[in-house]
Parts: sequence; C-alpha cells; structure tokens
Amino acid sequence: MFYRMLFSLLLNFTWSNPECTKYVRSIGLDSFCNVQLAGSFKMFSHFRTFAQNCRNIEHLNLNGCTKITDSTCYSLSRFCSKLKHLDLTSCVSITNSSLKGISEGCRHLEYLNLSWCDQITKDGIEALVRGCRGLRALLLRGCTQLEDEALKHIQNYCHELVSLNLQSCSRVTDEGVVQICRGCHRLQALCLSGCGNLTDASLTALALNCPRLQILEAARCSHLTDAGFTLLARNCHDLEKMDLEECILITDSTLIQLSIHCPKLQALSLSHCELITDDGILHLSNSPCGHERLRVLELDNCLLITDVALEHLENCRGLERLELYDCQQVTRAGIKRMRFTSVVLEYALSLGNFALRPLSSPRCYSCYISTWFAHRDNDHPFVFKRPSSLMSKSMPTLLLSPRRQQWEEVDRGCAGAVSSSDSSCPAQGFTRCPFLPRTRVF
Repeated sequence: MFYRMLFSLLLNFTWSNPECTKYVRSIGLDSFCNVQLAGSFKMFSHFRTFAQNCRNIEHLNLNGCTKITDSTCYSLSRFCSKLKHLDLTSCVSITNSSLKGISEGCRHLEYLNLSWCDQITKDGIEALVRGCRGLRALLLRGCTQLEDEALKHIQNYCHELVSLNLQSCSRVTDEGVVQICRGCHRLQALCLSGCGNLTDASLTALALNCPRLQILEAARCSHLTDAGFTLLARNCHDLEKMDLEECILITDSTLIQLSIHCPKLQALSLSHCELITDDGILHLSNSPCGHERLRVLELDNCLLITDVALEHLENCRGLERLELYDCQQVTRAGIKRMRFTSVVLEYALSLGNFALRPLSSPRCYSCYISTWFAHRDNDHPFVFKRPSSLMSKSMPTLLLSPRRQQWEEVDRGCAGAVSSSDSSCPAQGFTRCPFLPRTRVF
C-alpha cells in the first residue's frame, strides 16, 4: 500500500510539473494503467492534466487500459496535436466518438492500434480517416462490427497505408478487400486471418494492385485456392512471411509457385493444409528461398508429410524453426537421420511417465532422439533445440523444454517429477512434465 501511494504521488508530481513533461516524446502507460491505486491518485481523473502538460508527446501506449473512455481521447485530441503513434489495444470502452475526437486534433497520426475495441463501427472509421489521412499503420483486430463500407472509407483517404490488420473482422468480404487494394497501392503487410468469407477474388486484387506486399496472414480463410496464390506469387515477389494455416484447399501447386517467384520468403505456415505432400516440400527446399532465406516452417497436422520431407529440408541451411505437430507419418527413424546444425523442432510427444531432459554426461544423439520420439502423441508439445555451437552429432547436452520456455533451467524438471528409465536406451533420468498450450509464431 505504501509503495502504491508513493508511486501515485510521484506520477502526480511528474504529470503536473511542466518542467518534467515538456520534453517528453514517448511514454507507455500499459504497465500500470489498470492498477488499483489508493489515496488521492485516480489515474484517469488526472489524464487531462497529463495531456495538458505533455503537449510534445508523439508516442503513447495505452494497451490494455480498459478504463480509457471517450473523454480521455478528447483530452488527447485537444492537447496532444503532435501525436504520431497511439496504441489503444483493448480499450474496450471507447466508441466512435473517440475516433472523431482523434481525427480532429491528431492529424499527424501515422500509427493507430484499435485492436479489440469492439464498439467501433464504420462511422468511427469514416470520421478517423477523414482527419488522419497520413495513417501508415492501422490495426483493427477483433473489431467485429466492421464491414466492407469501413474499408471503402480507408480506401478513399488512406493512400499512404502500409500495414493493415483485419484479423477476425468476420463481416469483411471480397468487396471490402478489393476496395482496399485499389486505394492502398503501397500496402506491405496485410492480415486477413479469420475473415472466413474471402475467396480468390481478394488474392487477385492483391496481386494486381499491391506489388510491394511482404507479409500476408490468411489463416482460416478456407475458401482460398491454388489459383489465387499462384497469381499472388507471380506478382508479389517481395513476399517474406505468409500464414496460410487452415487454407485447406491449397496443394503443392502453391508451394511450387512460391518457390519459383518468391525468393525472399522467410516464414511460412502451412499448418492444417492437409493436401501438402513431400513433393511440395521438395520444391520449396530446392528453391532460392529454401536455400538462403527460409527461417520458419510450420507443418502441423500436414498428414501427408513423411520422413522424405525431412530429408528435403536438409537443404534449408538457414532453417531455425520447424513445427511438426501431428505429422503422423514422420517417424523416429526420420528424425535420427536429420543433420541440422541449428534448428528448433516442435512436435507432439506422448510421454506417459517419460520426457527427456538434458543430462550432464555426454550421450548418443541418435539414442536421445529415438527414445524421445518413441513416446509422442498430441498432448505434450515440447521443443527440441540443437544449439548452433554443437556441430557434430555427438552432443554433450540436449535442450528439451516446454514450448513456452517457462523454465529457466530445463534440467530442473518440474514439481512432482517422476524418475524412470528405459531399458532400450542408455540415457537415464527422464522427467514428467505438464502440458503447456502452444503459441503462434506470426
């Protein structure tokens, strides 16, 4: 309680003292804006004072400040005219009125994050873009009320737009995406994940209007096909990152086109694309991007992938992360044959009472892998990391840890660890570990 009061008084003094604030250019309030502070300090009853005294602020992060209201945004628009970067992620109380205020007073705004502000509608977007025509990045993840008409307003006014995120804007259709592409030719990053109504018409519009595109996230857009991605690959040669998870209609044909036309590709997610086969991986691994650029490849639940794909991927010398969850035709023999020098492999293990952990004494690399892989299933995602400093197959230490890296030292195991052994393997000292949910790469 004492520290909270001290913190309160300190911020009060700082915000109310012009000598302390007139030089402030950037500030992030996301770490403490929702803390319940006692005494005289009520954060947002003093936000007007903050805005008045921080008139030179250019970068403001209010991510997760759920108590931010329309009046807060009006204070910003009135006093913080130099604002360029504003993050209002999960400020769920703000409405279209906030966007109207921002557009009137913050006309130099270049970056705005409104993710999960689900009260925003097309009217708010129209008011925003009429005033903030220099926007270069607009993030609208989870703004579920937005429809194609909102994108039409963006098309009309935001010609400098470089990055647009429409994740989970499920009402958006091809019509809206086509409008964006026709008005925002400088687009380099576009997220359409969860926009389940989209078809190849959206990919065609991107291909014909946005040649600078570098990042495309289209996860769970299950109507997209090889035809759309073929046209995209042939026209957008700067593509670096693509998330195609659950684009269930695509086949090896898409990989062939990406291999030929997208030499800069660094990260590719094909999880749950169940028509992808070893042949597609062969073309990818033999391409310029496979040899030189590819760093991340996700193949979770690609049921046709076998050990042959792992052999092909040995050509991807820069590969740092490979996901193989539920690739049921990948065997321990295939893993034993791998010769990566630096790669993180992730896939599911059925451990029963077992989960390999590092041992202090040198062990056989193949023995570790075969024993570990023999006990796999869908419930225990773990990471096998072969450090880049260890170039030979004989490894003194294997790093095996939960995917989210919640343990600082892997060999500590977890609470309630169970010791066991496997008579078929000289490596001893297995540890049972809890299930940890997976996280996204993109």
